[in-house]
Amino acid sequence: MQPTLEQDYRRRFDRVVDHILEHLPERLTVRRLAAVAHFSPFHFHRLFQALVGESVKAFITRVRLERALRLRRLHPQRALKEIAAECGFRSAAVFTRTFRRVYGQSPSEVQLLEFLHERGDRSAFPLESRYYLREFPADEQPLPVAVEARAGFDFAYLRVVNSYGGEGMPIAYGRVLEWARSAGLHAGNAALIGMSQDDPEVTPLAKCRYDLGLAVPPGVAIPPDFSRRRFPARTSAVARCVGDLHEADRVWNYLFKMWLPRSRWQPAHLPAYEVFRVWETDPVQQVFDLDCVVPLAPL
Repeated sequence: MQPTLEQDYRRRFDRVVDHILEHLPERLTVRRLAAVAHFSPFHFHRLFQALVGESVKAFITRVRLERALRLRRLHPQRALKEIAAECGFRSAAVFTRTFRRVYGQSPSEVQLLEFLHERGDRSAFPLESRYYLREFPADEQPLPVAVEARAGFDFAYLRVVNSYGGEGMPIAYGRVLEWARSAGLHAGNAALIGMSQDDPEVTPLAKCRYDLGLAVPPGVAIPPDFSRRRFPARTSAVARCVGDLHEADRVWNYLFKMWLPRSRWQPAHLPAYEVFRVWETDPVQQVFDLDCVVPLAPL
């Protein structure tokens, strides 16, 4: 089945967003991004604004600043010029000017926890998380974490924006399972994966993106409403979660706030993801059996 025009446009712009996130330190020109989408540069700005909800410049600036905030939290002693280069700013001075223009203070002056607490949507996330903007309590039971080599995979997915609210997640979940049943895909020959593209402690919740789909065998045709990307092989930290949303929240926060700082690893510039061991779990009921996976890079 051929994709509709709307599905084809969405697929192309999913590719553009993925390309931006994978090449954030590089020079990202409109001509280069239009070529990724196979659109004329003349119309690319307007199409990007319509389909992504932000201008090209605003989107790239936002995700660069959000990556810088995450790096500042993980590595508070790292020099600003190193963070600027890793996030795609031409210099520490450009990074500082942009940060001050958007957030009202310089990155060297910001008190990070106070700054994040002042977010306009700060009241929404604590309804889901007991660890939002808090350190993981030292007296909570530690969790077993394995460091293992994870193979690369072809990921066919639906992208949900505002994944912390609305009906997008249940609809996407039902659609993924519908396709799996019709294509004869199951836990024996595919993997059900959820991949968070944003850190909800940094990215505004309404802009958080979550990709839900299947890691499929090579050559499997995907439905016209799905996008596709190749996820690389990577050494990863893996912790199992069995329980409700609060337990999943505990596992993710343990990985990022307790295990990683005490390990010899740092998170790679790749999304963390969940591998669902039980496919028919209803995400609305929020009872899970899954592996939480964080791709790693050496310190």
